Amino acid sequence: IMITSTNRLEFGDDASYIHQSADGVLDLVSDTEIEINATTIDINGALDVSGNITMADDTSIGIADDAERIEFDGAGDISVLGANFGIGTDSPADYNSSADNLVIYEATNVGMTIASGTAGTGSIYFADGTSGDSEYRGFIQYVHDSSDALRFGTAASTRMTIDSSG
Repeated sequence: IMITSTNRLEFGDDASYIHQSADGVLDLVSDTEIEINATTIDINGALDVSGNITMADDTSIGIADDAERIEFDGAGDISVLGANFGIGTDSPADYNSSADNLVIYEATNVGMTIASGTAGTGSIYFADGTSGDSEYRGFIQYVHDSSDALRFGTAASTRMTIDSSG
């Protein structure tokens, strides 16, 4: 360990060191890698990553708690659990959405929601910008009941139903 004339604390060689680059800025510098090993690493502040993030297989990122998380598995699958997932919006719950839905948001009140619904029901809702956030202009819905129906509609009304008998 050496403290140089430029107030750097060097380790091994001059490529690995700690120094203050500006007022309130502490730099950890290495020409290859900085490794942090701990059970928990607590970062209190914004995380600014300018390179790639590499994670091990079967990794999850918790959002507030374990019930809301993003999971990455070794097969390349990504799962968002316990929360709405928005593309193009930072508040998917405001866009005809409830838990576990995928919201694709183009602009104010324009986009679509893929809703998991209740058991036996799945829907795709479309909004065209003429309705409020909680309304939709069209939908496609599959309902697994005695008819196994595929329904098409506008606003909140079913306009055509195709059941299992055709």
